[in-house]
Amino acid sequence: MKKIILSILSLWPTFTIANECSHSANIVGVNYVVSKKNALSGEVISQEALNFWRLNDQVAYEYAERQVTEIWNLVSNGQMRPVRYFDEYQHGIEYQPMEMNSDRDWSAKNNIVSNSFRDKLVKGRAFGFGCDKVVRYKQDKVKQTETESKKAKYQAALEWLSSYQLPKKIKTSANNIVVTWEAKKIITDSTLIKKAFTLREKYQTIDYADVGDSESDPMVSKMLNHKFMKAHSSHAGHHH
Repeated sequence: MKKIILSILSLWPTFTIANECSHSANIVGVNYVVSKKNALSGEVISQEALNFWRLNDQVAYEYAERQVTEIWNLVSNGQMRPVRYFDEYQHGIEYQPMEMNSDRDWSAKNNIVSNSFRDKLVKGRAFGFGCDKVVRYKQDKVKQTETESKKAKYQAALEWLSSYQLPKKIKTSANNIVVTWEAKKIITDSTLIKKAFTLREKYQTIDYADVGDSESDPMVSKMLNHKFMKAHSSHAGHHH
């Protein structure tokens, strides 16, 4: 019996290590595919690649096809300072924390899915080990609309990478529109992750407050007309 117990105990450190992740959640990148489709017809309304980068207190949302990157910094007073970089022009627009109509919840930017959104979901089972551990969450709600005869069903399903505090996959459905973020590749190479930020530090930037003086510039006008995806907070919408 003692030998059996000793054998089990000898395996315990290996099991513990297998359940730990050696990569830091503060330095990580994920390649996502973000799609939007009509639930009734199955028609794909839009689909694009989005690279997410996190380096300590700053995160970047890189829209590769559009050659646009949005970087958010958590500043000392707890506010978020965003800069939108336009890779095509190697220019950027700097915003003050209060100048953007956006969620003021750092977790929505830092984790894509905000803490408040995740708290509203029902936690399910977990699977996988170490860095690959995934926890499932879901929510099904029927929202009463203005007329009693019509009801709008809202659904959310999340596969959560607990080690990185990021979604492996999240799908939300409302008003027959399904939006999905799905991770295709996780990057832990710190050199690649840091490059996403250092590359754009060389760009020339203008302050949003000074944009009015430059609106006649075609480049500035085009920069201002870009639309950006919105992270999950307490809703299914992504665009603003």
